[in-house]
Amino acid sequence: MPNVNNFFDRLFNLVPGYYFGILTFSIGFLNICIALVLSPNYVMWVESVSSLGQSEGGIFLRIGLILSMLFAIPFLIYLGRTLKDEEVNNDLRTSAVSTGIFSSITIILTSIFLGGNAFISSFHNLFTLLSWLGIIVFFILLNILMLNNLKASRFQILLGFTVTAICAFFLILLLVMNFCNLSAGKCHPFGRILYIMAPTIEWITTFSIFLWFLGSSSDLLYREKDKS
Repeated sequence: MPNVNNFFDRLFNLVPGYYFGILTFSIGFLNICIALVLSPNYVMWVESVSSLGQSEGGIFLRIGLILSMLFAIPFLIYLGRTLKDEEVNNDLRTSAVSTGIFSSITIILTSIFLGGNAFISSFHNLFTLLSWLGIIVFFILLNILMLNNLKASRFQILLGFTVTAICAFFLILLLVMNFCNLSAGKCHPFGRILYIMAPTIEWITTFSIFLWFLGSSSDLLYREKDKS
């Protein structure tokens, strides 16, 4: 563990940690745009994010998610360090960062395990579920952490709660949609309506997470420049 801390000490001395958050957004957003341009038959409000990954330009989406989440890991570690304070529960801070890293790794795995093969698809679905659950837990822990930390800005807190609400809404939609599709009776038509809505909500949720990286890193950059 000391060796890992020393590595990140040297890394953040060379490159301030907030730049990794900006890279997370830039790489992810740029590759999504490239994937969309190269997939003319893909329709965002009809098909899921995973469907784009299997379209003509899907390789760019997959590479973008892998690279952006690799850069997200050092940013999350840096963010955790900025929130270190005597008034903050260190176990809560460590749990928030660890959950964020877990979510980043599972998102990487969803991009790797993506294809038409049933075996690969089962792993993709598992890692997708784990990533969404991890993201929700991460933001909940982070929001609690920031509410009890004077170093956190109001912008960070507001942004965190907004993204949490969007992610929670999408996760609830998925759970209700799957329950209705599995059950017979009156709930099934409602599940079909949710199924139609799901791609749009998933894209809104995806973009909100990338915007959180941009907003949080930009806020840290602004406050760092303001000190100097």
